[in-house]
Amino acid sequence: MASIIIIGISIFINFLLVQMKVQNGNYLDAVVDVGFAMGLVYAFGSTGEGMAAATIGGALVSLWLLFKPIDFNNSNYGSY
Repeated sequence: MASIIIIGISIFINFLLVQMKVQNGNYLDAVVDVGFAMGLVYAFGSTGEGMAAATIGGALVSLWLLFKPIDFNNSNYGSY
């Protein structure tokens, strides 16, 4: 039961973050978020706990990309 609540909260947060990125014009980040979340759900979605881990992972990637968006124009991308 707890994993279902965690999945619901994570999906809601991830949806809000992707919607915010699309409204701000960060389409690449939104596509990466959705693709990464779908990949995690496909890889770990065979159990309830795996699905919870995948949705939490997708939400954390969305948060990461919110603060450090993808920029292919920056020649120093990937260096910290």
